[in-house]
Amino acid sequence: MSSGDVALVLSALNTLGVAAGAILLYRQIRTQHEWNRRKAAHDLVFRITEDLRPLRRHLESKIDIYDDAQTYATVKSQLDSESHVVLDAVLNVLENVCVAIKDGVADESLIYNSFSGILIAYWRWAGPYVKQERAKSPLLWCEITPFVGKWAQKDRERMDAIVGPRKPPL
Repeated sequence: MSSGDVALVLSALNTLGVAAGAILLYRQIRTQHEWNRRKAAHDLVFRITEDLRPLRRHLESKIDIYDDAQTYATVKSQLDSESHVVLDAVLNVLENVCVAIKDGVADESLIYNSFSGILIAYWRWAGPYVKQERAKSPLLWCEITPFVGKWAQKDRERMDAIVGPRKPPL
């Protein structure tokens, strides 16, 4: 083998080494980015939980958002002005979460696993209130709507997979 051939082989090996290093670096950066994104989502879940806890405690001392027979319309006469402010705050937090998911800032699967029940229950319970407030401001809490529909469907499918399809009432 001539010195030119050796130089060519060494040059090729050097190029392969640089390419392999670039691929490894790309994978490491991608992994780090994914980790950072998931960490940000976990931090968001923690902050949301902390923000919602006192608000939910206030409202749920007066209402039962998980009672299908109860909605804002059935208990609005029992709510004081502070409760309306707190309800707005809860809906605003949930709206901000949905905006974060929509904009790719928050991980939807993590947020779904953490808050789907709360989001769906509050949205069902507050439906008449939302309708009343949207008459004044049509874009109010508009980012929640698509997630409620999608997540409620996902919950139904999940439940059907666990207990089997439910028969419609007669």
